[in-house]
Amino acid sequence: MTANLHLLSPPAQWSEERIKGLAIHDRRAAMEAVISKYRDALLYHALCIVKDQDEAYDLVQEVFIRAIRELRLFNEDFRIKAWLYRVTTNLCFNNVRNRKRRSAILDAAKIKDR
Repeated sequence: MTANLHLLSPPAQWSEERIKGLAIHDRRAAMEAVISKYRDALLYHALCIVKDQDEAYDLVQEVFIRAIRELRLFNEDFRIKAWLYRVTTNLCFNNVRNRKRRSAILDAAKIKDR
C-alpha cells in the first residue's frame, strides 16, 4: 500500500523536487507526474504561438517524447519547467517558420503554373 502513496495528491500540485524524488524509485511514474503537471500549460503556450489546436497538441506530444529521452530531466539541478517551455517554444517557432516556407513554395508554384 505504501508504494502508491505518491498518488494521494494530484501531481499537478507537486513540486519539481517531489517529482525528482519519485524518479529515484519510479522514473515512469515521475514522467507521468511531469506530464500531468505541465500538459495543459504547455498546450496553452503552444496554441498561443501556432494558433492551431491540433498542431499545438502534436507539438506538445513531441516535447514529452523528448523529455522521456532527456537523461538529465530528473537531475537535482535540472530545471524541468524551464526546459519544457524552451523546447515547446523552439518547436512551435520552427513549426510556424516551416509553415511559412511551405506556403511560400506553394504560392511560387501557383504563380509558375499560370
